[in-house]
This record gives sequence, structure tokens and C-alpha cells, in this order.
Amino acid sequence: MYKQIYFFQTEKDFDEFVCLIHGASAELFSQWGEKYESLEFGNSLRFIRVILKGHKPIFDKGETRSWISDSNNFVCFTSPHQKNNIVLTGDISLINGGAYKEFRKEYAELYKELSSYIKKNYKKSKDKLFYAGPDFYAEWEKGNLKACGSLTVPTGPNAHLSMVQF
Repeated sequence: MYKQIYFFQTEKDFDEFVCLIHGASAELFSQWGEKYESLEFGNSLRFIRVILKGHKPIFDKGETRSWISDSNNFVCFTSPHQKNNIVLTGDISLINGGAYKEFRKEYAELYKELSSYIKKNYKKSKDKLFYAGPDFYAEWEKGNLKACGSLTVPTGPNAHLSMVQF
């Protein structure tokens, strides 16, 4: 099972979203299993594992490093990040690797809570693929920020094609 929702946030939107995650009795881990006590906006944090408190993730082991296995059930969070006045998309996704089916319902409920919050409180893009946090949208309307629907800042004559409209 795989579900995903894309969004843009400012630091204010990001902080509120992280508080929502913690309020849902979930903890944040790097893909390597390091627990985040706090997160800072703008660090291009990718593949953050959102694990419910009390659930111990399974690790895969490599020759030099271990990581949280994709066979776990978890919500994956990639934070949006900003380069100058361009904000690159972030997302959350529900990962159900097939192992530990007893957690599936709990993680589906967590994903539903987080995605419902976004759908209710964020503005949907014209193409209906992205959402803008309230503070991001206010800054976008003023022309202070641009929304880029890719993971890198586009360049060249077609760069405008990656910009999202609301």
C-alpha cells in the first residue's frame, strides 16, 4: 500500500505540522534510525520515518551501516525546503512494507489524520497535485515565494514549467 500527498510550507507551517505529528503520539527518526528530538525548517530533511511511540522498527543491516527497513509500516515525511524565494515540495507517504500487518491500521489512521489536516487547512493547487500551507499561501499571494514541484531548483528556458500555481 502506498499513498502520498505533496505540499509547500514556510517555517511556521512546518512547525505546526511537526507539532501535529508529536501530538499524534509519533516520533521522528532519520532513515538510519537516529531519533530527532527537534527539527529545523530548511535543512532539506528527506525520508524522515514517523513511527508511533511504543513501536520498535526493524532494521536492515549493511556492511557499514544499518537503516530502518522499508518492510516496516510507517509514515514517511520529507520536509519542504527553501532556496532563496523558491520552496521545493515536501510530502508525506504511507509505507506498508507487508511485514507486521498488525500495525497497518494504526499507521493508516496516522496518515489519514495528517493528510486530512493538510486537505482541510491547506490550499489546493490549480492542477490539484499540491497543497500550500496557510502561511506559505499568504507569502505566495504577495509574490514573496514561489512553489516548485520538483526536488531541485529548475534552470533554463523552461524553468517556469516547474512552478506550481494556486
